Amino acid sequence: MSVLAANADDVRTARYAFLTLEGLLSLGDAFTNTTYFLFMYSLGLSKFHANIVNTVGISAFMLFQLPTGAFADHFGRRTALLVGVILEALAYGGILFSHTFWSITLLIGLSGTGSAFISGSAEAWLVDRLKAERADSEIPGIFGTSAQIGSVSTIAGGLLGGLIGAHSLRMSFLPSLVVAAAAVPIIWTTFPETPRARLLHSGIVASLNLSTMRNCATFIRSHKHLQDFLVMNILLAFAFQALNVFWAPFLKDVFGSVAALGWVWCCVGAARLIGASVFKRSHSRAYAHNCFVFFPLLCLCSILSMATLHNASAVLISFLLFELGRAGFAPARRSTLNEFISGDKRATLVSMASLLYRLGGIASLLITGALADRVGIRTTFIFSAGVVLLSIPIALNLRRTLSASEHHSAPPSLTAS
Repeated sequence: MSVLAANADDVRTARYAFLTLEGLLSLGDAFTNTTYFLFMYSLGLSKFHANIVNTVGISAFMLFQLPTGAFADHFGRRTALLVGVILEALAYGGILFSHTFWSITLLIGLSGTGSAFISGSAEAWLVDRLKAERADSEIPGIFGTSAQIGSVSTIAGGLLGGLIGAHSLRMSFLPSLVVAAAAVPIIWTTFPETPRARLLHSGIVASLNLSTMRNCATFIRSHKHLQDFLVMNILLAFAFQALNVFWAPFLKDVFGSVAALGWVWCCVGAARLIGASVFKRSHSRAYAHNCFVFFPLLCLCSILSMATLHNASAVLISFLLFELGRAGFAPARRSTLNEFISGDKRATLVSMASLLYRLGGIASLLITGALADRVGIRTTFIFSAGVVLLSIPIALNLRRTLSASEHHSAPPSLTAS
């Protein structure tokens, strides 16, 4: 077999391994999408206490986001993935037998920690493998396919989880446990460790935190374009969170029915699939860079339409276009980020970007929640559209930078200053 053919086989194997794991994990998460809070309420928890449980999970994810990224950079991507899915399996298994506020809170925190180990590790593993084979042009298409698979998994998992939850809300966590357990042998057999994995014997604390994160902070400070990317990341997270929180009550008022929201969810899944499919057509980096600008513009127009139109059909179409745009932007964002960062810091920087994205969302929860109480949801959407508008000049500037980098041998992560 020629070297070229061997490289093609390695790329194909890496692609299938990554997409299989991404689809499986998306499916596992989706099983409880429709039953998570209903299960909390079935335990007798108030909405306040259920929100505390959810906050603990998010906080655990954020707290361990950077240390686990450093863990993946030092100990290896596969090791981090294995730790993550094992922690999630333990959490889901524990939930099946838990009945108290404190036990559920602890287990949701454990699940959030597991998610932190998983976040960024598979992505960093894939990019390292493709760059090693000089096949990084495949990255946008693979991320687009991943988004497609994630959309299908979300629809399937949500519907199946709802059917199981109709009989037992607690048992809707069982398929999530099965998926997490099934991921262990898949990761072990299909995710060979990358050459960069460095097994440090000086102890876990020394390897996780300060030096790696200081180096990453220095790297970000010295690369203006990466700073711009992260700012744009935060702005869009802030803007999109209002839609995440208020779409259900807003569309309930528009359609006058809670039952209609179930059909809307199916339409949302289809819109996300279309958005991911549009990006997957990326046959060149230039196409991916254009998507990086086009999809935020589509989201901007869609949010403004939702806020100003009153016809139910027009509002629904606007909302679906927003979801389409957001689904298309997600792989464009992942692809673009990986063009700005170097391999030895990739997992940590991907984790940092995810952390900042979530911080933007948390800030939005506080600000847009108060704003909606005072001026209403429609005005809040207009405010969110204004935040998206702030991100557009940044996106245009980043696209110019990336387009210019195509004419040089070094990537922007090494040339930008």
